[in-house]
Amino acid sequence: MQFVQLAIQGGGAKLIPLLAACEAIQALEAEDNPPIKITRIAGTSAGAIAGCIFAARIPMSTARLHFRRSFESRVSKYFPNPSYWNYYRLTRGQQLWSTDPLCQCLQDLFKLVDVVTFGDL
Repeated sequence: MQFVQLAIQGGGAKLIPLLAACEAIQALEAEDNPPIKITRIAGTSAGAIAGCIFAARIPMSTARLHFRRSFESRVSKYFPNPSYWNYYRLTRGQQLWSTDPLCQCLQDLFKLVDVVTFGDL
């Protein structure tokens, strides 16, 4: 068995593909004679989210389905198309959209496995 440390890159748009990659790693760890064992996880931005989901032992298929159900029909509401007003807001140091829906989605996902703080991981 190989002991592996996992470093996951960031990039919000990459979250779902990162979950798919983590799902493949989960499948390797779940084999009868697992070829690898993840001992440490580090990540930035979306990679940190994927890493926390992995550390919480939430099946990645469950996480992907949870994100799909939470955002699929409301993506345009939460993440508006670029506009002059949005660029103006950026020049004033204001955010383009609220992170509240993502925070709520993650809280709901981690509640499935009773994870509330990093210490719970």
